[in-house]
Amino acid sequence: MSEGFLGLPWLALAGIALVISALFTVIQVPKQTPNTTGLTHFVLRWCHSLAWLLLAVSFVLRAVGSQWSGVADPVGRTGLLAYVAFLVAISLTRHVPRVRKGRFNRNPSPPASRPRQR
Repeated sequence: MSEGFLGLPWLALAGIALVISALFTVIQVPKQTPNTTGLTHFVLRWCHSLAWLLLAVSFVLRAVGSQWSGVADPVGRTGLLAYVAFLVAISLTRHVPRVRKGRFNRNPSPPASRPRQR
């Protein structure tokens, strides 16, 4: 068995990536996934687990032999593209609540009155 990334065999890395892919198939990562539709919903729901699945396939292709390393690189890059699409979709749909109190508030409340000291 050939040594892969971080000294772990490629098949062990493929197994880990496959387990992560299965977990994210069952678990919805972003909370906003049910509130989206169309392509955004597909990307948020499936691209994270697809990225891990493609990474697992890339690891298996590396473990099989050097003749498949030419195919393993594009598969891994496709997984990277799926992950980037997921990150872009999650950043575009993420709701960031506005801060109501604090230094940068447009309408600051009047300063609290202090009791006079005698």
